[in-house]
Amino acid sequence: MKKDIRYLIVSLIILIVVGFFPLLGFISMSQQISILRTENQLLKEDLQKLKEEHAKLKNSQTELDQSVDSFLDTWKIGIFEASAYSPLDDRNGLNSWGDGTAMTSGVSTAENIDSGVSVDPSIIPLGSKVYIKGIGWRVATDTGGDIQGYKLDIPVDTFEEGIIFGRKDVIVVWQQKQPNQQL
Repeated sequence: MKKDIRYLIVSLIILIVVGFFPLLGFISMSQQISILRTENQLLKEDLQKLKEEHAKLKNSQTELDQSVDSFLDTWKIGIFEASAYSPLDDRNGLNSWGDGTAMTSGVSTAENIDSGVSVDPSIIPLGSKVYIKGIGWRVATDTGGDIQGYKLDIPVDTFEEGIIFGRKDVIVVWQQKQPNQQL
């Protein structure tokens, strides 16, 4: 009888195990399908967010393109050969065609030595705002006999400063002169 009870218990355990494991597999598969559906929904939401972000970036790119076009309608960019001259310290006798107190535009040399620049007015009109990389903002206030084409001459205080500056290529951005622009 003990043997029969053992046999019955073992049989019952086998039935439970054999019947229960497929049930576990079904629950596990059902859970996996639910997880996959949730992940699919999350991916769809992420895709929608990416599409919206792409549209925003595309609009930003269009706005940037328009800004660059507008900038280039108003400003020009070029590479110039820059030199320096000392209109108030004319030791070599080459820097002042007159007395050195006024630039070609008529502005005071002494007052504009740190803000003016000598240009070829056929390239950069007198009175134009000029940005010289490594130097900063200047205004086209002067011309020079050797300043033709893509050349600049930057006024400095002393002859030594001009020698130290030497000649170098610089990137220049300048505002195109508007018809009503004055110095």
